[in-house]
Amino acid sequence: MSKTPGRTRRIHFFAERHHGFALVDLPGYGFARAGHADRDRFAAAVERYLRERERLRGLVMLLDVRRTPQDDERTLADFAAARGIGIVAVATKIDKLGRGERQRRLRELDQSGLGAWIPFSATTREGRDVLTAAILRLAAGQMVNEKEV
Repeated sequence: MSKTPGRTRRIHFFAERHHGFALVDLPGYGFARAGHADRDRFAAAVERYLRERERLRGLVMLLDVRRTPQDDERTLADFAAARGIGIVAVATKIDKLGRGERQRRLRELDQSGLGAWIPFSATTREGRDVLTAAILRLAAGQMVNEKEV
């Protein structure tokens, strides 16, 4: 894995043995720094995986808090809703913003129509426990709604 956004080129599986599920890292083809042909290939692989994965319990959508949700994020949310799959929206890099900007961005994201967003920072670990709880609920087959987050 890389610290540079859009570097994931393959589908990566991570077994969570204690709770008996797998986390799957999919290429973020909407933000990938790649040519159109590569992005199209990423999109096809991700879409095929999402369509064919019968045991898919939920999706965790990561978005840099400084970005605005794009068509790819909306398409993913629509796909999840159509299949009855839970989705957890995570606003990453929350530590990069001051208090006022942070509140403004989270309010905008919450109003984007994609549900409530979990503010998260890998640096400060803010939101880690909330995100972990949401992922465990998804793995258990429970829908996660914005009031629970």
